[in-house]
Amino acid sequence: MLGSYLEGNFRPAIYQMVHRAASAATANMPHLAYFLFKPSPDDRTAGPEDIFDKLADLWDRLGKPATFPFHVVEIEAKPLDAYEPLRLLAKGAELFFDLTAY
Repeated sequence: MLGSYLEGNFRPAIYQMVHRAASAATANMPHLAYFLFKPSPDDRTAGPEDIFDKLADLWDRLGKPATFPFHVVEIEAKPLDAYEPLRLLAKGAELFFDLTAY
């Protein structure tokens, strides 16, 4: 049994998914929900089918635990008008706010 959980068996898995699964596994009734926001601000974001396939692979590597279901949740998001100035900034740009104005 231990052999199935050795590090090498998880190399193809995405670290972030393994980390989230490990955190969720500590709950009394564990579930893993992977939130996918659409439209994504990043064109490189994986699509729901790719995310589902990678989660299914991880779930298989864990032995397909019936008491630990995985879910992909798509959330449609629309930026507020207040977000527009931030969207136009170069990625990694520093922001300074005058909090005295509030």
